[in-house]
Amino acid sequence: MMWEKALKYTRKHKRMIAVMMAGVIGFACFYSADASVIKDAKKKKNEAQQNLDNINQQINNIQSEQSKVKSQMAAYDEQLMSLLTDMELLKTDIDNKEGEIDQAKTDLAAAQEKEQQQYADMKKRIQYMYENGDDTFLDALVESEDISDLLNRVEYVSEVYSYDRELLVAYQETVQQVADLESQLEQELADMEELKQSYDQQEASLNQVINENMLPSSYTSADMGRVTSGAAMALLGKIYLTFHKWTEARNVLSQLVGRYSLMTTPEQVFDVSNKMNDEIIFAVRFNKDVEGEGHGYWFSIINLTDDTNQTKSLKECYKDGDKRKNLITYVKVEDKVCVMNKFKDVKSATYNTVGNDQIILRYADVLLMYAEALNEISYSNLQNSEAMVALNAVHTRAGLSPLQITELPDQDSFRKAIMLERQQEFPYEGQRWFDLVRMGGAKEAMKAEGHIIQDYQFLYPIPKTELERINNTELLWQNTGY
Repeated sequence: MMWEKALKYTRKHKRMIAVMMAGVIGFACFYSADASVIKDAKKKKNEAQQNLDNINQQINNIQSEQSKVKSQMAAYDEQLMSLLTDMELLKTDIDNKEGEIDQAKTDLAAAQEKEQQQYADMKKRIQYMYENGDDTFLDALVESEDISDLLNRVEYVSEVYSYDRELLVAYQETVQQVADLESQLEQELADMEELKQSYDQQEASLNQVINENMLPSSYTSADMGRVTSGAAMALLGKIYLTFHKWTEARNVLSQLVGRYSLMTTPEQVFDVSNKMNDEIIFAVRFNKDVEGEGHGYWFSIINLTDDTNQTKSLKECYKDGDKRKNLITYVKVEDKVCVMNKFKDVKSATYNTVGNDQIILRYADVLLMYAEALNEISYSNLQNSEAMVALNAVHTRAGLSPLQITELPDQDSFRKAIMLERQQEFPYEGQRWFDLVRMGGAKEAMKAEGHIIQDYQFLYPIPKTELERINNTELLWQNTGY
């Protein structure tokens, strides 16, 4: 019995030992498997950390490149604006110099005419003396009846001789004046040539900015509002037009045709919820939701009957159905404040400002400048000519029927149509005065509104503050007449 009990006990413990061994082996296997997972996890963690470090490094590199690009863009902006400022100053200098040259030519012509007349008088006097001899004084002595008559004759002879001397002296002075004026004119022409060379250099620099793609064609939202290559080209085209360089204007503006697009309706161009739309080439940005970056109402009035901001010619220039007329119509935006629809915006409740952008250049301007350049180069009587297509693109966008070439039978009528279209398209956008000066009609337009202006007033006076700041008349001087 004891043996049987011992055997049963032994068998029981064997089973227990087996179970325990199985548990140990299982735990060992589990621990081994868990250790492998942890090792893989650590490896993946290290790889992920390495990838993260690489990404962070890439981000740092990108941020560094962005910083360099922004600095470069700022430098290009500054360079471009400096070029445009210099070119505008040179334009003023050239205009002034052209006036000085014209005056010098007028003075020279008058002096030369005077010289020729005096020379003719001298020849007649010399011829008379040669033919009749110069015995006037002796004749006076011989033919005198008495002493009184002698004295009278001597006085007369003296006056004749004095006249001859004055005639000779005057002639010599005129000859010297002609020589001086010729020298002055030569210097003025040399100065003009130097100014034109400077202008050509500035123009070349601006073309370099454009041709070497130093400015991007567009920016992301963060930098939107900076000067683009399109803005530079449009500004250059306008400069060419100002100097009546029609071919150059056409060449640069043609590169912008099709690059931008007109909005469907005129009011969409100025919609504050659609800033920097496809028609806007360059604009000064404002943001009413940021302190110090908004502005007040433009061209505001206190009642709807106040029409002092609008000329008679502007109010009467629109045809029936022209959608642009509504843009210059005033509406009440708050108590005692009315603004035109073109610049309408709701004030920020926080900063009490509005935020519509100031548009400097837009595609409609490019199209009309392009039409102007083409017409000045060569008038076309074709309905589908490039100039007519460009003009009608702006005209029909306003909701009007296309202009017919039969209405514009010659170059001058086409020019006047462009002028009218620009008057209707760009009121209060800072274009009208310069259009009148460039295309002609500034004096007439001002006279119609009761203002008489002189030629020198085609140029604005240089602000006194700028003259005082530069304080060097060789670098910056006041325009003639001011």
